Amino acid sequence: MVVCSPIRVGWEGRFRSLLSASPEAEEAALSKNPRSRHLPTLAAVAAATLGSCGSRTEMLHPPPGAGALNSGGAGGTKAPGGSGGQRSASSGADEGAGSSAPVDYGPYTVNADGFVTSGPWQGWAWTSTDNSAISPSSFSGWPAGATLCVQGTVARVSSANSYAILGINIGQSRDDGERDWTPTGPGLAYNITNTANSPLRLQVAATTGVFGTAIRGGQGKLDWNELNSRCWDNSGSIYDGHSPLNNVMVLVPGSDTDSVIFDFCINSIAPL
Repeated sequence: MVVCSPIRVGWEGRFRSLLSASPEAEEAALSKNPRSRHLPTLAAVAAATLGSCGSRTEMLHPPPGAGALNSGGAGGTKAPGGSGGQRSASSGADEGAGSSAPVDYGPYTVNADGFVTSGPWQGWAWTSTDNSAISPSSFSGWPAGATLCVQGTVARVSSANSYAILGINIGQSRDDGERDWTPTGPGLAYNITNTANSPLRLQVAATTGVFGTAIRGGQGKLDWNELNSRCWDNSGSIYDGHSPLNNVMVLVPGSDTDSVIFDFCINSIAPL
C-alpha cells in the first residue's frame, strides 16, 4: 500500500529536534537563523503511522542551492530545457475525477528561481523525496518562464514508504515564510504532462490534514470534495473546501513490488 501524504520529512540534523518542539521553541530556534524560515516547518510534521494520509505537511522553499527536502535518496541536477525541461501541455487521460476538456487556468506564471504566481496563489516551488532520486533537486537558478518539471526514480521498498514530490506553496511572498490561503471557489484546475505515465497523486495540505486524488496527468478540474484523506482507496475524510491551504503538490507514490520511474511537468495549476 502506498501513502497519500509523505510519512516523514527530513532536513539537516540541526532541525530534527524541532519535530517535537512547541511553536514557541520552534520560533526561538528559527529566529537565530532567519534563513531557515524557508526550510520545512518540521514541528508541523505529524508523527503519522504508515498508511495515514491525514497529517498536515508544511514544506517551504529551501534557500537557493539548498537542494531537495530529502529523508531518503538523493536528487541530482538537471538543466532546464533538457529532458524533463520545458514541454508543451499533454492531453493525456485523467485517471482521477475531473474533466479532460480544456479549462481556464488563470494567470499562471513561473518566475525566476521557481517562484510561482497563479491568480491569488503565490509561493516557491520545491521538491521532496523519501527513498527516491529526483532531478532537479531544487529550482534555484530556474529561468523565468520555464515549465516546472522533474524526473527520477522512486525506489522499491517493502514498507511502500517511498515517494517523490513536486510542490508549490500558495500563500507565500518571496521573502516570508509560509502563509495559508483560504479557498473561495469550488476547486482547482490543472494541466500536467506525465511523460513516463507513472501514477500520480494531486494533493493539498490543509490545516485539517492532507487530501488528494489519483491522476495520470492531462488537464482537468477537481472539486474540493473530490479530495480524500485516504486517497489510495477514498475511504477517509473529504476535504471541506473551507479549511486554509498551505500548498499544492504532485506526488509519485512508491511501490513494494517495483521501482517507479517518473518524468512529469506542471504546465499550470490554479484555483477555480
